[in-house]
Amino acid sequence: MDVVRTRHIKIRWLALPVLCLILSPVVLKECRYPLSKLFAVRPSQVTLDQWAAEFEPLINAIDAYHAENGSYPPTLEAITITPPSTEYGPIQYHLEPDGSDFYLVIGDYMTDHFDYTYYSYAKEWRIDL
Repeated sequence: MDVVRTRHIKIRWLALPVLCLILSPVVLKECRYPLSKLFAVRPSQVTLDQWAAEFEPLINAIDAYHAENGSYPPTLEAITITPPSTEYGPIQYHLEPDGSDFYLVIGDYMTDHFDYTYYSYAKEWRIDL
């Protein structure tokens, strides 16, 4: 009786690691984000300063559009400057529903573990870590 019970316990404890090995490729394949993004490195202060300088012409073009038309552009395609891209993807442009302000966002908090946002009302960049 003890031999049968011991064998049953050993099989039960072996079943969990074997099940994990079998299911891990399925789980990893169905994972929404690549594993490299799960362990993403946040940008340094030097990178943030470079981005602020790199996107300054874009911000000036958006402000010039606002001065000329009385409203911010509905999309970035409405201005003549092509926005630069980063290793975290293209910059995201968001316009307030009333058109009073805009936001430029680099990164995505859920995938990159940060977002670096330009707020037009404050005329400054802020990082959310």
